[in-house]
Amino acid sequence: MDRKGTNILLAGVGGLGVLTASNIIGTAAVRVGKKVSSFEVHGIAQRGGAVIGTVRIGDHNVGPLLGDGRADIILGFEPLEVLRNISKASQSTIVITDITPIRVITPTQFTYPKLEDIFAEVEERCARLYKIDCLALARKAGTAMVRPSVLLGALSEIEQFPIGSQVLLKTLEESVPARYKEQNIAAFKEGADFIRAKRQ
Repeated sequence: MDRKGTNILLAGVGGLGVLTASNIIGTAAVRVGKKVSSFEVHGIAQRGGAVIGTVRIGDHNVGPLLGDGRADIILGFEPLEVLRNISKASQSTIVITDITPIRVITPTQFTYPKLEDIFAEVEERCARLYKIDCLALARKAGTAMVRPSVLLGALSEIEQFPIGSQVLLKTLEESVPARYKEQNIAAFKEGADFIRAKRQ
């Protein structure tokens, strides 16, 4: 956390809910009286291209852009995208990432790196790395579609996160389709429980 607030980077690919999660975090921050500045970069494809979001939360207005080494928390929806954006981390950054790779079709031949190599490099560049099988926890909650809610639940339990878990959960409830509300709540709680268990 810097003197102006908390800087969060969200990294993933299209179709994984990065932008929705970014909007939920920003809305929750406004509800608790914080100033919010956000920025989004969309990939060339709606589904499959790289997507990055930043949410800067504080008591004062700040610009949306996030310089290298300035992320307090990185929320990863795809492991390789976390690695591609690891320059935003510092030795005080907390990284939370889904462990499930998304192998998108590219115009050139591409070999996805070994997950253990990705995680080893990320771990060297941050203070703490939490690796979550969001797909498994989402399915436990009822459907693979609620993977982003697992990450939001995990985020809510990070000490550096400046918003109470109940506020974030309430904002999530109001932001998802009614027919998937219960599954999203369950997924959020699975993510929160995962972090609490790791802290014990």
